[in-house]
Amino acid sequence: MHDKPLGSKASFFSQEARRLIEIEAGVLQNVIQCLAKEEGLRCLRELLEKDFEQMPAAGKKKLLEDQILPFLETVAHPKVLSSLVLEQTVGTIYNFLYGIDGRRAAHFLNYTCDALSASDHDEATASRLEASLLVFSRIVDLNSRALVQEPLKHLAKRFDDLFITLNNGHLTNFLHVARVYLERLLRRLEIGKGLLTASTKLPNQLRKSSELSFVIPREPPGGRHNNDHQDFSKIRIMPSFQEITSSRTEYLPVLDPAQWHVGGIDGLLDRNFRLLREDAVGQLRDAVHHEIRGSRAEAPRKNQARTLVYHAASFGALRLEKPSGFQFLVFCTVAETQQSKQTGTKDKQIPKSKQQELSSLWINAQSASTVLALVDNKPSEMQAILNNIQRDRPRFSILEFPGVLLPAFESTLRALQTMKGRNIFPFADLLLPTGKDGLGQKDVTPPIYSLKPGFAFNLRCLMNDNTDFYVGCSGAVNIERLEENFSLDKTQAVALVNSLQRRVGLIQGPPGTGKSYTGVALIRVLLANKRHGKTDLGPIVCVTYTNHALDQLLEVLLDRSVTSKIIRIGSQSKSDRLRSVNINHIASGEEKTKLEKETQWSLLKQLEECKKDFAALEMNKHITSARIVTHLRNQHGHYYNQLFGRDDDGFQMANTNDPGALLDRWARSDFKRDDNIFANGERRDKIFELPKKERQELLRRWKEEILDDMMQRAIQITSSHTKAKSDFDNTRDEGYDPKRWKAIITLRGRLNQYYNQVKPQEQPFQRVRDMVENAKRRRGLTTEFVIDDGVLLSKGVILATALSIRLDIALFSDFFSIKENSRSSCGPITTEVDLGRLRREFKDLIDSAVVSNRPLQQVEGYVFLAQLRAFERSNSTTPDIAECHHQEGKNAILKAREVLAEHPGQTRGMMDEIDGAEKMLRGSTCYAAVTNEERMVIIKAMDTEFRGTGHWYYCRNGHPFTIGECGGAMETASCPECGAAVGGHNHRTVEGVTPASDLETTLRGSFRAMGL
Repeated sequence: MHDKPLGSKASFFSQEARRLIEIEAGVLQNVIQCLAKEEGLRCLRELLEKDFEQMPAAGKKKLLEDQILPFLETVAHPKVLSSLVLEQTVGTIYNFLYGIDGRRAAHFLNYTCDALSASDHDEATASRLEASLLVFSRIVDLNSRALVQEPLKHLAKRFDDLFITLNNGHLTNFLHVARVYLERLLRRLEIGKGLLTASTKLPNQLRKSSELSFVIPREPPGGRHNNDHQDFSKIRIMPSFQEITSSRTEYLPVLDPAQWHVGGIDGLLDRNFRLLREDAVGQLRDAVHHEIRGSRAEAPRKNQARTLVYHAASFGALRLEKPSGFQFLVFCTVAETQQSKQTGTKDKQIPKSKQQELSSLWINAQSASTVLALVDNKPSEMQAILNNIQRDRPRFSILEFPGVLLPAFESTLRALQTMKGRNIFPFADLLLPTGKDGLGQKDVTPPIYSLKPGFAFNLRCLMNDNTDFYVGCSGAVNIERLEENFSLDKTQAVALVNSLQRRVGLIQGPPGTGKSYTGVALIRVLLANKRHGKTDLGPIVCVTYTNHALDQLLEVLLDRSVTSKIIRIGSQSKSDRLRSVNINHIASGEEKTKLEKETQWSLLKQLEECKKDFAALEMNKHITSARIVTHLRNQHGHYYNQLFGRDDDGFQMANTNDPGALLDRWARSDFKRDDNIFANGERRDKIFELPKKERQELLRRWKEEILDDMMQRAIQITSSHTKAKSDFDNTRDEGYDPKRWKAIITLRGRLNQYYNQVKPQEQPFQRVRDMVENAKRRRGLTTEFVIDDGVLLSKGVILATALSIRLDIALFSDFFSIKENSRSSCGPITTEVDLGRLRREFKDLIDSAVVSNRPLQQVEGYVFLAQLRAFERSNSTTPDIAECHHQEGKNAILKAREVLAEHPGQTRGMMDEIDGAEKMLRGSTCYAAVTNEERMVIIKAMDTEFRGTGHWYYCRNGHPFTIGECGGAMETASCPECGAAVGGHNHRTVEGVTPASDLETTLRGSFRAMGL
C-alpha cells in the first residue's frame, strides 16, 4: 500500500479487498491489518469523504455498487468481526469510520441511504441495506459517544423510513436480518437519549393493563451497598466487602413481570442474572458473612455450599508468572495446622473434600501452603493486597468452597451482562413473558430462511423411492406418503414436519419411541437443504445432556453416512472413532497464519518482560540501606549530598565508599536538639542536626516512599501483563486439562495396589518365614529355618512392574508431545530430565526376568530402556550427552533382538515394539539447533546416523536445522532456539523456512575432505 491517492483505482481497491478476504485466514488478516495502518486509513478517508451531494443519482448508485458496498462487505464480513486476533485492528477501523463526533459516519452513511432510496426495490437493495445497517450498528456499538449524537439519530430514522418503504409484500422475507440490525440500532440510540422503549415499560404501566392481584411491596434494587445497582450490568460477579457485611436482604425479582423494576427484555435478563448470581455467589457471601460475624450472626442456610475454614493464615511471597499472572503465597505454620486439627476445622473435613482432587485448596497437608490469585486484577484490589502484604501482614482466615468453581457460572453471568450492553437477544418474542405468571400462549413462526420466496425443504434424501417430497414453511403436508416411503411412524413424521416448519421445535416421548431416530432424520434433511438457491443454512450445533449421548449421536451420523463433516467439541469424549474429528485434534494440524505467529511472539516477549520487571522490584526482600541510598540520590538530592557529598569546605564523610553503612551509622546516631523536624511547617535543612527519633521517622518516611513507588510500579506491570495475557489467549491454542491423565493415573494406582498384594513380603511362605524368625528371637533359638526362594511366586510382581512401566512411558510420551506442540506458541522451553531412577527400575525388571526365566518381560525391559533413552536424548543439553543416550539405547535394542532370536515362541508379538522403539530412538525427522563450533561434530553424527542423507534448512529467524532420511518435510515441529515453526507436510516446508544451500555446500566439502 502506498501514499498516492487512489483516484481511478478506488473501485479496484474496494473490490480487490473484498475478493482477497475470501481466500484464506492469513490473507484476510493481512488485508485488515493493512486497512488499519496509516496508509490504509488514508485510502479509506479518500473513499468515504467524497463530495457525495454533488453527484447525480445515477453516479451515487454506481459508486455504491463499485466502491462503497464492497468496502462495507469487507469490514462487516463475519470472519472479520469474529476474529479475536483482529479485535483491536477492527476496532481501529470502526473508530475511524465513526470520526470526530460521528461526522464521518454520518457523511458516508447518509450518502448510502440516499443511494439505496434511489435504487430499485429488489432483493439486491435489501442485501445492501442489510450490510449498511450492520456497519452502522457496529459503529454505534464500538463508540459509546455515538449514543448522544443527534445526526446519527436522525440518520437512524432515515434508515427506518427506508426500511418501511422496502418492507412491502415481495421483499418482506428478504428483510428479516436487516430488521434485526435496525431494531438493535434504534434501541441503542434510544437508550443513549435516556428514553423508555416498549421493551422497558414501567411496572405500574403493566399493572394497569393486567388483572387485579395481591402484590407485596418490595424494595427496588440500589442503595443497599456498593455492589447493589438498578442496572445489573454494573454488578460485580464476586461480592464486595460491603455486600458481605450488609444485613439487608438482596433484591430478587419474582415471577410476575408486573412486579419487576424494569420490564421487557431488560427485565428478563435482569431476573435471570440476579437469580443465577444468588444461587452461585449468594451461598459464598452468606458463608463469609457468618464467619465474620461469628456467634452474633444468624446460622447459615442449610443449603449453603460446604465450607472449609483455615484460621491464622498469613501472606508469603509475591510473584508474577508468565502464564498465570500475579500470585501470592498463603501459608499456615505447622503449629497452627496442628491446632486446626484439634478444633476439627481441617482434617475432619478433608476426607469429605476429596483432598486428592484438583478442587481442594490444600493439596499437601505437609506443606500447609498454597498459591492464590485475584479474581479481578483491578488496581484497587491490587493495592489492598499489596498494602496487607508489604505493610500490615495481618493474620486472617481462608474460606474454601471445594464444590464451587468460578468458571462454572462466571462466563454465563458475564454473557448476560454483555447481552444487555449490546442489545443482543435471540428469540426475544418467544422468551419474553406475557402473563402475570410469566407464561402465555406464543405463536411459533417458521425459520427466517424458509420465508424466502420459493424456498421449501426437499425430503428426497429420506424417500425410499428417491422422489421429491417438498415441505413448505406453512400449509398441509401429506404425512401418509412420508410415512409410507420412509421408516417413520405417523407421530415421528408429524414431529419431523412440525420441527421443519417452526423456529423452535420440541419432540417429547418416553424412552424407545424414536426421538433420536427422528432427530437424525431432521439433521439429514437440514444438511440436504443446506444450500437452496442463495440460502446457506450454516453449521448445525448438536447439544446433549451428557458426553456419552453426544458421542452416540455423532457415531450414528457416521454409521448412516449422513455426513463426515463433523467437529466434536469438548475433551470428555470417550469414543475412539471420534478422536480424528475432535476439535483439539483438528486444530493441532492447522498451521497458524503469519500474523498469528508474529502476534504470539510479540506478546510472549511482553509477558516475559513483565515477569522480569516484576522480579526486579524485589518485593519479597526487605528494603535495604543500599536501596534507600538509591532512592535519596534519585528523589532527595539535598539529603543525599549532605550524607555522601562534599560540604562547602570540600570535606566529605568517611566511608562514603560504603553508603549503606554510612546511612546506618547516621540513623543510629543522635543530636540533642529540642525543636522538631517539622517546626513551623518547614523541614530542617541540616540532616546531621536531627535527633535520633526524628532520624528514625525520616528513615521510615523514605521507606514508605519506596514502598509506594514499588506498589505503583507493581500495579502498572500487572495491568500490562493482564492486557498482554488476554491478547495472548486470543491467539494461542487451548491449554491441556490435567484431568486428561486421570484415567491412566487411576489405573497406575490400582496396579500399585496389586503389586503390594503380590510382592514377596506379602506371600504366605514369606509370612511363615517371618513368623518362625519372630518365634526364634523370642525363645533364643539358633536353629536355621530356610525356605527355597523358588516357592515364592514372582510372576505377579514382574507383570505388575511391566504394566506400571508401560503407563509411565505413556505419560512421558504425552508430556513431551505437549511440550513440542507448545513451542510454536510459548517459545523455547527448557526441560531438565533426569531419569536415572527409572533406568534402575527398568534394569531391576530385566534382572528379575532373567532370574525367573521370563524372556517376554526381559525383552519388554530392554524396549522400555530404549524408549527412556530416546526421551533423554531428545532433551539433552549437549551433543555428547545426546550421543551417549543414543548409543545406550541402541545397545538395549540389540540385546532385545538377541533375546527375541533365542526365544521366538515366548516373545511372539514383540518385534513390532522393538522396531517402534528403534524408530523412536533414531527419529524419522530430527530437528536440532546447531552452531558453527558444532558442525564438525554433526558431520560425524550424520555419518553414523543418517549415512549422509538429509538436508539442511533455516527457520524464518535464520537458525539452521536438519531433516533426516529423505530430507523432505513430513511433520511440523518448532525451532529449538526461537520456537518458530519448522518442517512441514508432504515434502512442503512451512512458511518462512528456506533451504540452507551455503551450509549444504560447506558440509559436502567437509564430507569429501573426511573421505565420507
